[in-house]
Amino acid sequence: MKCDVCKQPMTVERVEFFHYTESGLPNVYLSGIEVEACGACGGQSPRIPRILALHEALAEALCLKSSPLTGAEARFLRKELGMRAKDWAAYLHVDAATLSRWENDGQASSLTLDVFARSSYLLLRAAQKNQPPRADLLEKLSAIAQRYEEQQAMVILESGKKPRVSFRPLRELTYV
Repeated sequence: MKCDVCKQPMTVERVEFFHYTESGLPNVYLSGIEVEACGACGGQSPRIPRILALHEALAEALCLKSSPLTGAEARFLRKELGMRAKDWAAYLHVDAATLSRWENDGQASSLTLDVFARSSYLLLRAAQKNQPPRADLLEKLSAIAQRYEEQQAMVILESGKKPRVSFRPLRELTYV
């Protein structure tokens, strides 16, 4: 396999943590995956098995985290639903400019909007899959703490049929 940038041969290596910025989320790290790396230009490309399941696990974890959604996290949930910003804003009963400021970290959301966006994601996702909403997720969501916590990184363990997501303090991680 050759690098898309410099056309030099790439090698495959397993890494402890890969900073998965391609998700659109700044705090996601994949653990124990293979990465194609170019020794010449430093380019890297992760090999992500079951990417749809990974994104679903990420979205579920975002809906259940104990701190408010960041703008990038709110945008991730919207995009996972396949909704345009204008349509998502209308669904949430907020002005499109308000949603834009939230998604671009220009304005924090209210706790009410935050929880409504999360629960709406869970309900709409279930409807897209023609399934009833998972009661356990909705119950956990209703118990979300109303305080900010230390910045967390999501670490996804790619083992078994479904990726497992855990949260770790960002300061504890070293990554490639």
